[in-house]
Amino acid sequence: KNESLLNYDYELEITSVAKVNNAKFLKEMNSIFPVDTVLKHFGYGVHNFYLALSIYKNGKPSRYTFVQDVGFMYGSVPEDFREQYELNHSSRKKKSANSVFYNSFVDKNTIFETKLGQLAGKNVSSIKYFEIRIGIDKNRKVITPWTIKEIDLKKYLPVFDGKYDRNDFLSGGFTTIIGGLEALNGKITYPSEAQKNGVTGKVVVNAYIDEKGNVVGAQLFKGIGWGCDEAALKAVSEVKFHPSPSGKCQAIIPIDFELEYKPENYDLTNTRITFSPIPPKVGEKNKVFFNVVNVGQKALPKKAFVNSLYIDNELVMASISKMKMNPNKSEGYFVSWTPKRIGKLNYIIYLDSKNELNESNRTNNVIKGQVEVK
Repeated sequence: KNESLLNYDYELEITSVAKVNNAKFLKEMNSIFPVDTVLKHFGYGVHNFYLALSIYKNGKPSRYTFVQDVGFMYGSVPEDFREQYELNHSSRKKKSANSVFYNSFVDKNTIFETKLGQLAGKNVSSIKYFEIRIGIDKNRKVITPWTIKEIDLKKYLPVFDGKYDRNDFLSGGFTTIIGGLEALNGKITYPSEAQKNGVTGKVVVNAYIDEKGNVVGAQLFKGIGWGCDEAALKAVSEVKFHPSPSGKCQAIIPIDFELEYKPENYDLTNTRITFSPIPPKVGEKNKVFFNVVNVGQKALPKKAFVNSLYIDNELVMASISKMKMNPNKSEGYFVSWTPKRIGKLNYIIYLDSKNELNESNRTNNVIKGQVEVK
């Protein structure tokens, strides 16, 4: 709580008010984020995004920002959040998802009519969140035009078991679910009410994991309602993770709720990276290996695409691949690397870094981790 900073409404004695001019909002969305762009990056289904509106002490709406998930601007988020959801690395494509998200827009068209909230009897600045939604069927028809509604941010607060809180999970780390996605999918129940109303889309949950791999907290980053959010939170809380070498950590888990059969395309990810010798030593050459696996249901055609490896913010390799890859098949990459300093160094693998392929899933194309150099 602070009179000079942006406050959440649930922290205020009198909440702020923001009335939406729906006609102007719809026109704005169709202009900056048309249906073709939504389809290109997210496919068909019901898609929920979020709008953060800043209201400063002059009482006027200042700027609004579109985010893909509440977690990006609300709560403690792993630093790789934005990169995990980056959808377009190519500057050649004029209209990308990231030309809309994470950028501030001035409310020059007076979409919002606002009134300040109060704290300790004084008017204060605040920030409000809105859920924005569009529904598109597989025939590219808009079944639900852009809608907007204010949300209660308490729904997106992390919930912990026992002694932990969010401050215990500020350090990095990497982990995976024991049993993989099959173990998670086996615990998901698609709510009957959601199925009856044709609700589909993606729910994103952030899991807080202790040193033993137990989920001790969960936070909703993105929801679609109709009981799907609760079903996703319940499923994530029931799985077990491999213990992370760094101890307590977080993991972002996207969960798809789909009704109709959707033919799976090819889908690339990385499942292995090794350094030889281990541990790497500063000033000495090290052989790095990582693989690219097609975990999709269709073969990857023989088409050129680029895979890149960065270590300690330096490009170590950018390789063009033209290999046809059948489902569950992989190809490996070797590269020589000489560490320049001692310590825990971050590495990032970008698969199809120029977004040349038509994959069924791009959320697993950015893989991060650490290697300790002696």
